[in-house]
Amino acid sequence: MSFRTKALGIVCAACIATSGYVFSSRSINNLKETHVDLQRLATCALEKTPVDFVVVDGMRSAEEHAINLKNGFSWIKRSRHQDGMAIDVAAYVDGAITYAPEPYYGVAGAFYLCSELMDIPIVSGGEWRAKDLMHIELDRKRYP
Repeated sequence: MSFRTKALGIVCAACIATSGYVFSSRSINNLKETHVDLQRLATCALEKTPVDFVVVDGMRSAEEHAINLKNGFSWIKRSRHQDGMAIDVAAYVDGAITYAPEPYYGVAGAFYLCSELMDIPIVSGGEWRAKDLMHIELDRKRYP
């Protein structure tokens, strides 16, 4: 089963519900310099998610990306974050950020659902060979 299929299966139980979650000031600040469609998508996903999440990273400078490369947190020459086309989210479970993989399926499922509802194509790092469950980006095919 693909990451996308599993993620959508988890979130569909909540498809008609509204989560009641709201963005923290940290999330708002990390979203404000990203592409407006990514902001709209994240807002929709927060309304649909079965798992609360925080936007931990949005726009990155070239200097920030260089540090991530040096520290092994990135392995690509130019990050989609540098163009405001990507965010990293962290799942919140029992009042704390978790890195356990399972909650990220619910978060990604909400993003996939909103992607379909809003016709804003995305790619999740959960689809990659080297998984990055926290990463959501606008699809390069529409957002070069």
